[in-house]
Amino acid sequence: MRAFFRRPAWIALAVGGVAALVAVLVTAHGNERRATSATPGRPPPPRWAALPPGASREPAAPLADRLRAEAPDSAFWRDDAPGAEEPRKADEGRRWNTLYGKVLSGTASAAEIDLYFQHLRRRSEDYLHVAETALAQPDLSDRDRGLFTLAARMHRQRLAGLDEAREQAIARKQEQDQRRQAWRARAP
Repeated sequence: MRAFFRRPAWIALAVGGVAALVAVLVTAHGNERRATSATPGRPPPPRWAALPPGASREPAAPLADRLRAEAPDSAFWRDDAPGAEEPRKADEGRRWNTLYGKVLSGTASAAEIDLYFQHLRRRSEDYLHVAETALAQPDLSDRDRGLFTLAARMHRQRLAGLDEAREQAIARKQEQDQRRQAWRARAP
């Protein structure tokens, strides 16, 4: 019996049991909270329930028009706003995804690495500008304010980490080039 307690399997069983217990408690707490928020005699509404009448998932048209007027050449309007050209957007996405694969694998040239990170920087700066412009609007709903605040924070963080990510990409490229040279030197 003593040998059983020294084995990693025992630890895995204990961790699994604790995880299962936490899952049961969280699920029970979530169901209890939803049950108390429902009207008596009616089941609680599902989490994916429709928005209340008059609410919209899209930003208000006047807000979108004002934001577009502030930054008409933004990557946001070109790539992600409702009504963006789907075929061009898909082709563009495939092209950048292919380049990203080359950057990750260390097979991209230095110029391609620079191009990729310039694209990320320009895109995040454009998105950040749209988010900050939206946050400056006085009539922004709480929901939209929260979403734009999150978007601004995410793009600031991305911009802060781009230089380090670029340096890592260059290091991967140099490592890949060294491996390629060593392989060629060994090849008959």
